[in-house]
Amino acid sequence: MAVDTRFPVSVVAVPIMVMMMLLSGNKTAMGAFTLPPILKSVGWIATIVMGVAVIGIFATMGQGG
Repeated sequence: MAVDTRFPVSVVAVPIMVMMMLLSGNKTAMGAFTLPPILKSVGWIATIVMGVAVIGIFATMGQGG
């Protein structure tokens, strides 16, 4: 059975994306380089989509195919 590396990478990516979004919006950490609101929105949408995809992976894990 081949090892599917997409599963652990996608699971680890979600908390990393959350931390990146929290840091990029933090004025204390980023100073003048904080994200503008539109990029914050896009980033959080991408993070949520990735989280939903990981939930889908867990929901369908072990179903074969």
